[in-house]
Amino acid sequence: MGDVPIRESFSHVEWTVLTELPIRVVAAAMAVDPVDGMGALLEEVTGVTQLSQGAASRQDSRLVQEIFKFFKAEEGSGIQSIAPSQREVTQLVPETLVLARDVIRLLTERTEHQELESYRTWLLETAEAVCVAAKSGRTFLGVGGTRLTESERGFLENLRDAMTPESWQES
Repeated sequence: MGDVPIRESFSHVEWTVLTELPIRVVAAAMAVDPVDGMGALLEEVTGVTQLSQGAASRQDSRLVQEIFKFFKAEEGSGIQSIAPSQREVTQLVPETLVLARDVIRLLTERTEHQELESYRTWLLETAEAVCVAAKSGRTFLGVGGTRLTESERGFLENLRDAMTPESWQES
């Protein structure tokens, strides 16, 4: 892909999907086993922080760098909260899994393996960080509760499967 911006390798619609998926992954990770109040805020902040730190640790990935640069520009111009509305929650997780699978197929066709892996691990690490950010269940001052619920484990496994090319190439 040389010196041409990686963004130019994709149509407008494809680029929109590529840049939307990181936020959808954070929102889906929050929605799979929702918490209220400070827990929800902690998950949202963790998601944004992990996206930022993950991008910073992937300086060699032009794809991750361009997507994160785009994300930051959009966030600065008023991107909505990551937290989904109640109406969106029921469809958010399944739609995110389908979208993740489609994005990985697209990246398999259009990018080098290293770019695909950087994007993939960036989002998987972010989803896991969000899922473990706030304890679920009964807690009093952070005591008790579950660090990673069965629902969250299931979501992470399904996301990992959706984002693993080998899993859908064999089917």
